[in-house]
Amino acid sequence: MEAGFSRMNDVTVIQASQGLASYINSECPQPSVVIGYDHRHNSERFAKLTAAAMIRGGIKASLGGVPVEGYTNVDNCWVL
Repeated sequence: MEAGFSRMNDVTVIQASQGLASYINSECPQPSVVIGYDHRHNSERFAKLTAAAMIRGGIKASLGGVPVEGYTNVDNCWVL
């Protein structure tokens, strides 16, 4: 992890997650997300920060200990 807006760090993950939460809230009436992580450096930490930002944004968030893949359509809201 390095400092700066062009690097992966806590601040950039939180800011990106807040932006995504805002978008999800504007598109889905009752949003929820599943966040996966893997063995890479800080993956679990970044997943937890993302989940916290989603919850703070009013989105139900669940953590999965494995990468989550696939798409589903629920009430016209796409989930990755």
